[in-house]
Amino acid sequence: SDMPSDMPSSLPTKIESATLALSYIPGKLTNYQNGVFLSEGLQSRIIATSMEKVEFADGSSSRYGFHGRPDGAAVFADPNGGWMYVSNSERENGDGGVGAIVFNADGEVVGYKHLQLGTSWNCSGGKTPWNTWVSCEEHDNGKIWQVDPTGQRPPEETSMSATLGNFESFAYYIPDLPQFFVTEDDSYGALRRFTPSNPNWEDPWSILHGEGALEYLVLLPSNGDRWDQEGTYYWTDDHEAAKSNARSFYMHTEGLDIYRNELFVVSKVQYSLFILDLEGNTYKRLATDVVTEDDSYGALRRFTPSNPNWEDPWSILHGEGALEYLVLLPSNGDRWDQEGTYYWTDDHEAAKSNARSFYMHTEGLDVYRNELFVVSKVQYSLFILDLEGNTYKRLATDVGLFDGQPDQITRLIKDGNVQTSSTFDANEPEEEPLLYFCEEKGDSQGIHARDANGWYYTILESSEYGRETTGLAFSPDGKHMYFSFQSEGVIFDIWRDDG
Repeated sequence: SDMPSDMPSSLPTKIESATLALSYIPGKLTNYQNGVFLSEGLQSRIIATSMEKVEFADGSSSRYGFHGRPDGAAVFADPNGGWMYVSNSERENGDGGVGAIVFNADGEVVGYKHLQLGTSWNCSGGKTPWNTWVSCEEHDNGKIWQVDPTGQRPPEETSMSATLGNFESFAYYIPDLPQFFVTEDDSYGALRRFTPSNPNWEDPWSILHGEGALEYLVLLPSNGDRWDQEGTYYWTDDHEAAKSNARSFYMHTEGLDIYRNELFVVSKVQYSLFILDLEGNTYKRLATDVVTEDDSYGALRRFTPSNPNWEDPWSILHGEGALEYLVLLPSNGDRWDQEGTYYWTDDHEAAKSNARSFYMHTEGLDVYRNELFVVSKVQYSLFILDLEGNTYKRLATDVGLFDGQPDQITRLIKDGNVQTSSTFDANEPEEEPLLYFCEEKGDSQGIHARDANGWYYTILESSEYGRETTGLAFSPDGKHMYFSFQSEGVIFDIWRDDG
């Protein structure tokens, strides 16, 4: 179908929030604007499109077009008021870089600028604790750059890329000395940690460019097997040894986050989430490989290879292993029960009969931490299996379940304030964040969220645009959400009717 036209760029008139009834209902996709289905109570506008000039609130426009293939992004407060949406450009052959859309205090677009030019495949990155942007190049000779969102300082290569690589994500942890982490999306991509020798907090920019210890992660699984669910780890300056260890136990790491004293990193090839205790030397691995079947008797199946050969990963799905099928045991024997237990069996006929009774026509499937999410489209149900136990929950829904892969993640605290990766203040009241995440490779791309109670919502989705949403970020006051459809290079601004 034809691409939908842009909505007017004006924002809603300011109204005191006390005069508005709450109207935002996450997951109830009733509002269609700009080719996107929005949850009830949300509004949208398109604020930039790749290769087209950015239109400003005063009627003028930028001198040059918005950058192509926007990817990882973050929002920074502007010293002059307002904020800046800083976005990577994942283009090749030196056509990548970083750009920034500038907003005034009312959320109106007032500027666009290039912050970095001449780099390639700027994928993701992260914010520093002193509010600069770290941009990671994802190619064989990629570098890790520190970028000033204000443009006052030129981009500078960091000490973290003393050895080059396919870099993806950045995070930090500050106990006594600060520690900075970067993932590498490669078969031999060892997770790296940079600890500056003498950080100068009077000039924090310099911290990522001075001397320090550049070390790499080595995992020691409890039984020496990559599928072990726990083990110990250490850091080494022997890059070659760490590369070999990554190849054996955690290759192709991408997503990275730190919450309190735990580091979360994803190996996309092994379908594993590793959780490292940064105050100790232990780790856990959460993983599963399962396939759904869209049939009345379609039993969810799990395949566990007997002896996976990671020198020839193609062969892993073609060799010997245990093929098992899911059996649900609802608490009261009824398909509409909201909880129960489960087990896996090699009796396919018994499992088919069970699927027919309790979870037929499964489609959407995902794993997050130790939970497996699977959708029965006929029963309009979301099943959540605890992969470390034998219990499950069933949640009823009739709209908004993602059919792709969760991608970039950010947090929004319940009071509206943004919590960035790696920030936690023990003096603040205890409050669990909401997790918002992008989507890749589904039929209907969207933005999704999961609350502290495990409830799962689609905030918005579209079948009009390409196969990946990227660049998810919130304004400093939490009232504007920004994201892009990467292939079209379209940047959206989303806000609530009720403020």
